[in-house]
Amino acid sequence: MIAAIGAGHYPQKPGAKYKNIIEYSENLKVAVRIQIELSRRHHKFYDFKGILKQKVDYINLVNPDIAIEIHHNYNSNPDVRGTEIIYHPTSVKGKVLAEKIMRAFYSYPNSWDRVSLKEGYYRYDKSRGYFYFTSHTNPPAIILECAYMSNPEDRLLMFSPNYLKTITKAVVGGIENYAESCIA
Repeated sequence: MIAAIGAGHYPQKPGAKYKNIIEYSENLKVAVRIQIELSRRHHKFYDFKGILKQKVDYINLVNPDIAIEIHHNYNSNPDVRGTEIIYHPTSVKGKVLAEKIMRAFYSYPNSWDRVSLKEGYYRYDKSRGYFYFTSHTNPPAIILECAYMSNPEDRLLMFSPNYLKTITKAVVGGIENYAESCIA
């Protein structure tokens, strides 16, 4: 399995902020841990950085089996919480990948009680229109919104000692389950 795993946003545009939490920093922590675990398990990965178009162009150039961009969510309503896995509605393989990762999250019931799939396109990019990451990336692509930094329960989860370990195991386990289902 060859995966493209990257942190959403970049230092000059770090994404959402909540008090002293900066989204890009949290995204990077998770992405790097997933990359390390993939490498430890002898999977090849590509890291992608930069603005959205640069990321998508790079992913399409290296042509991995899958692409995952890591994010942390923010909502003005602090009651909104949970992990969201977003895939393009026309991508059958993207949906399968999202489902495999969601099931892997549910194997940690005490840590993750709200994981949902979303058919969607993620974000609006003014210069390129809707749907950019999930519709312009050639391999199956998903956006993983790990938690809502604006929700108190999700913040406790984000800063718990097992957060990076658990999320890494769930994502890598989901990737491996996806790889097995593609081979079988």
